[in-house]
Amino acid sequence: MCKIKKWPISAVNVAFAQLNFRSALNEWESENAFSGSWNMETENGQQYEIHRWYAQPMIAKGQMIQPIIDPHHLFVNNRARCCSKGISGMGVSSEAWWKVAGNCTENGTGLSLEIAKELQAEWCRLIRNWYAAIDEGGMCIEKRIECLLAMRDKLLPYLHVGHFPPPGAYVASLPMAQFEGILSNVDRRLQLYGMVQRGSYNQRAVTSLDSETFFSGFQDYDPKGTGVLRPDDIPTALGAAVCLFSQRMDSNRKFYMKTSKKTRVYPEQSLSQNCSADGEMEETELYNCFNTRTIKIKSNQFDLPERKAVNPKRKCGRISSFGVPSRGAEGARSHHKTNEEKILAHRRYGISDDNIDLKINCCCPIESVMKMKK
Repeated sequence: MCKIKKWPISAVNVAFAQLNFRSALNEWESENAFSGSWNMETENGQQYEIHRWYAQPMIAKGQMIQPIIDPHHLFVNNRARCCSKGISGMGVSSEAWWKVAGNCTENGTGLSLEIAKELQAEWCRLIRNWYAAIDEGGMCIEKRIECLLAMRDKLLPYLHVGHFPPPGAYVASLPMAQFEGILSNVDRRLQLYGMVQRGSYNQRAVTSLDSETFFSGFQDYDPKGTGVLRPDDIPTALGAAVCLFSQRMDSNRKFYMKTSKKTRVYPEQSLSQNCSADGEMEETELYNCFNTRTIKIKSNQFDLPERKAVNPKRKCGRISSFGVPSRGAEGARSHHKTNEEKILAHRRYGISDDNIDLKINCCCPIESVMKMKK
């Protein structure tokens, strides 16, 4: 007891944490929905095993919810991290590390350029394959799972469970937000296959862009156009946005609805439920994965080879050679040509500006304009 009194406060905290860690871990695992070891099996017979899950679903009002950080944000943030400071704990660094590896004989570090290229290429391959497994269409389900598990196997060894003090803002030089975001993204996407009815879903559909699109619609209701609403404008804007999006997502509406002038990325399709990979309707198969600890995974339409995007042919043109007159050039006196499109409509009907209120006349029909002319 006398020796413990001489310990620093950090050592006392570590000893207390290690003493109570095992019981707290067992209690936490007993309350988890996906506890212990699990198996995953695809429709083609390929099997995978997860010894221990990193992330668990949240329980809200008796229902399991899988909160997932948007993968696009994680991908962009990781790119900024690699280009600015690098991830030295995982062997991924910025330009300064390349210079050290290029001059290994002079500085005596023993780092070779080949090792630097291999480490840099490995992380780029992992992060791109992880992003492709979430966003790319036409990828078979086995390859998606392998890309997700490859990133998981890369990050998990850096997590030392039971070692104190635990990591703070960084795990192996990787920001904690990115480390937890990527690992929880992988685990919860795999767990969703066991939570949906058919064991299949569209990977690209799991994103936060839908909620961002909902709140971006507030910009249309802001008088200033900045999207920043005043407190008295929020009830009106929220009610209009809810009405608009409920009508847009209503599968029983009898009219075509388009709320943007931009060209649609995907064609207009009717909503359907319980569709198989070939697009035919089938009965819902209820399967409880928690009884057997096995997640049965089936392919989705998003996983079919026909869904793979084909690189579009970009428009190209030829530029006139040097010294040749430019095509489409207008003459020097083109502004002298007659162009009645620049004349306002009320002036073409012979109405002067003094006899008309432009603000009211902008929305009045042409018949009223003819009466005013008479």
